Amino acid sequence: MNVAVFDRLAYLDALKAGGVSEEHARAHASALDAALRDSVATKGDLEREIGKLDGRFAQIEARFAQTDAKIAETKSEILRWMLTAMLGQTALLLTVLKLL
Repeated sequence: MNVAVFDRLAYLDALKAGGVSEEHARAHASALDAALRDSVATKGDLEREIGKLDGRFAQIEARFAQTDAKIAETKSEILRWMLTAMLGQTALLLTVLKLL
């Protein structure tokens, strides 16, 4: 894991310039440095997570492609059955009309 850049010396100087004792300033700087190391995401962390998300999106896109293919297949099958039923009904109707 990359470490976030934190200038402890500059922070220490800013605290001392603000009237904080050196002992307290050092304690604050150490605590903030530790907190930033543990909780701040770095560019490398974000790039890794983005890579994971890209992989997941690729999987989702593949699933959508499979679903689209199944829908197209089902659509053509339904159309084929509808056409067959319509032709059968037409043939039956013509046969009934000839018998009358």
